[in-house]
Amino acid sequence: MLPFQIFVKYVNETADLDIIEPGDCSVISLINDAKKKLKGDPIEPWEKWQLAITLPWNGVRHVLTTDEQLMCCFEEYDRCDKPMIEFELILVPNDMEFPVDLLAWKEGFIGENVPPPEENVQHNGNELLEDAVNEAVEDAATEPVEDTVTEPVEDTSTELDEDAASEPVEDAVSDEFDGSEDDNYEVVDESEDDSDVSLVDEGGLDFANPDRCDPDGDDSIVILSSDEENGLTRVARYCRDNQWAPNPNGTIAFEDGQIIGNAKMTRAAVKMYAIQEGFTLKKVKNDKCRYTVVCKNDACDWRLHASCLTDGVTFMIKSVRGGHSMCPRVAENKEATSRWVSSVLKSLIQSNPKGKGKFFKNELQERYAVKVGSQTVYRAKRIVLENLKSDHAKAYAKIRKYGNVIRVMNPGSDVYVALNPDVVSVNPTFFRFYLSFKACKIGFKNGCRPLIGVDGCHLTGQFGGVLLSATALDGDSGIVPIALCICESETTESWTWFLRLLRESLEWEEGRPICFISDRQKGGLAAISKEWPEASNRYCFRHLIANFIATFKNHNINGKLWHAARVANRGCFDEAMAAIRSENAKAADWMMSEPVERWARHGFDPRIKSDHITNNMSECFNSWIKDERDKPVLQLLEHFRRRIMVRFCEKWEEVEKFKDSITPYAKEMLDTNEKEARKLQVIHGRGEWYETVDKYGKKFIVSVADVMCDCGMWQMSGLPCMHAIAVFMYRREFAQDYVHWYYSKEAMKLTYNGTINPIPDESRWPDYQHEIIEPPVKRTKVGRPKKNRKRATHEPRAPGATFSKRCTICHQIGHNNRTCPSKGQQQSTSKATKKASTKVTKKAFKTVTKASVGTSYRAQTNDCSTSTVPPTHVIADVCSQMGSHPIP
Repeated sequence: MLPFQIFVKYVNETADLDIIEPGDCSVISLINDAKKKLKGDPIEPWEKWQLAITLPWNGVRHVLTTDEQLMCCFEEYDRCDKPMIEFELILVPNDMEFPVDLLAWKEGFIGENVPPPEENVQHNGNELLEDAVNEAVEDAATEPVEDTVTEPVEDTSTELDEDAASEPVEDAVSDEFDGSEDDNYEVVDESEDDSDVSLVDEGGLDFANPDRCDPDGDDSIVILSSDEENGLTRVARYCRDNQWAPNPNGTIAFEDGQIIGNAKMTRAAVKMYAIQEGFTLKKVKNDKCRYTVVCKNDACDWRLHASCLTDGVTFMIKSVRGGHSMCPRVAENKEATSRWVSSVLKSLIQSNPKGKGKFFKNELQERYAVKVGSQTVYRAKRIVLENLKSDHAKAYAKIRKYGNVIRVMNPGSDVYVALNPDVVSVNPTFFRFYLSFKACKIGFKNGCRPLIGVDGCHLTGQFGGVLLSATALDGDSGIVPIALCICESETTESWTWFLRLLRESLEWEEGRPICFISDRQKGGLAAISKEWPEASNRYCFRHLIANFIATFKNHNINGKLWHAARVANRGCFDEAMAAIRSENAKAADWMMSEPVERWARHGFDPRIKSDHITNNMSECFNSWIKDERDKPVLQLLEHFRRRIMVRFCEKWEEVEKFKDSITPYAKEMLDTNEKEARKLQVIHGRGEWYETVDKYGKKFIVSVADVMCDCGMWQMSGLPCMHAIAVFMYRREFAQDYVHWYYSKEAMKLTYNGTINPIPDESRWPDYQHEIIEPPVKRTKVGRPKKNRKRATHEPRAPGATFSKRCTICHQIGHNNRTCPSKGQQQSTSKATKKASTKVTKKAFKTVTKASVGTSYRAQTNDCSTSTVPPTHVIADVCSQMGSHPIP
């Protein structure tokens, strides 16, 4: 049989279980996988689930209780050449309380005070149910028994049904409500109507009584024979078979007789339908038992009426009439409230809390073809973020309980919670949290090199804080997280508390070598010296070179500094530093002012068997939790636990498949060194000492007995260098035989031999009686909060929008007019030029005027003196030469 594409549907949710081989699954595994996919957790001990299937070629529905039935189902689908199978997940209620009247019918007797059901009762004028279903529903609704468990439906709902059954839709509206919205009825508060109601999260109906519709069914409903069937089971079957759900493509449609869980779900579904179709709702009736809405456009005849069943909770759509053919679509729909926006964009806002309003508005336009205002999006975003903030505070209240369940499910693991003694409040305040799984610490002690990278990264959640971590490397150069700590900040006190607990967890023996590598965090070095006095320290050279570049802007010697740090023997180191000193003596002195044994490879402790000069192991761990640093603390810890749990399992399976006795990383390094070893010349006299010469004439001495090479790399890293491999090739020996045990398959198996067990759902955590812990006190820094981290000098500019400055004086790029080097000279030149230009202009005007006029023109009058004003055409000629026009 070929594999099948499996889908499992539960109420109105569908889980895609991908392609599954028929022989690899069972009924219980399908149920468990589907529940994990849909609900996020496995089957609870008290839950009873069933798997059903409806055969598409005949419509027959079967409940699969055994694996043999499941295999027969696969064979039938294979015979019909159908590669996709859709199952149905059914939750069977544990305890069902039956009302007295329906219980009497189920048991086969009728009490003195229980009237028998009437025959041939029509329901709402629609032939929605069979006669027996109508008998059970109508009789239970019209003649409730005093001893019944549920409250009967009010008479107004019955009147509504009778009116709707006997009259057309238009008449029903006018008779019942007189075409007015001001009738006296109980209106649900608007906040309740606009509350965040999910159409799929509730997963069905709440069955406290048998006359409520069971969409999931149970054994009694499915396997009863025709002789045992009665009105009750038919009602439940009808409700199950007519449960409302969105269409497979996500659209919403309604039909008469569909069952919806409750009033809130009904309102939410109708609201979604109104947004989908682009019209605004007008509520005619809106109370606990009735929901009648019409289109707000008076020209539209659309109308929907729904009312509750006899249980007072479950709603049935009694009638859907009319359409929207004469109703224009509304772009800015008032039904798209902020609460609705917060419900449909909840996951998007949580994943992108700093997103712009325009982005969310465009998303709504693309998904639902609806336009909303900026304030609506802002309020929706605030609703989601406020709920997220409350999740952060609740996580700290549960952190003690979480630590307890970690210790219960993973014996030997260390969990500590510290409270803040400086904060006075009713409940204790969170201060620090420490976690180290037994599998991690035992794996490090038994199979890893004794090198621990320590680092801290900031948490960006509601209450901030810092996460401290201790990480090691396995034989395949993969990271092994040992412990983590959530604390207030990176201080000497917090590092001391973390490293003290780390030493207690590891139970490190005196005299056994251990080394820490760090980026010289605030207080970290002092804490290491205090709690691990015998440990050696290394500085992350990448951070050290960043500090160097901040002091010395000469980037030409960076490569020489890296070469000096990488060489593993004193002679080569002295040569590299001499070259640096010849170029920049101050730079060489600055580097030598730092302890050489903490950053230069030749000064490292050879017992550690690690040549790492950077703390990349801690950076890798920080990348694990990069996307979870803004999440609640329990979500962060759960992400870490699941990640390390899966990693231990995958690594163990990977080690089992190793073909060599050494790790793939060691094999890759040997292959690289072997290529270089073929270019070396080996000279041997007598004894265990060998001389190797490269093409440049440089010589290195190798001693196989002492596991030593002059270059220092073999004894430093535990992997034979190219000089040693050249000697092995000369001796006809295998280099793998001289690889240190830390890189062996056996060491890898010891590293990942432990198991990290999962923890149960939060509802089943063991009781842990302690006070509720308040979240930590958030420290607000001075100034505007920074959105981006501070980049080092040598790091490139952050990707994104960039711009270049252009000076308005010299028009050069790279500076502005305030820092222009030629600012003073340019200004003085500009003033002199302007002054000279003004003098030239005045002189030219006088010259042109004199030449054009020649002699003074006299205007003869009877009793006036002469006039020296030139004619208008002369002034025009002068102005034209100066580039201006005369005033008329």
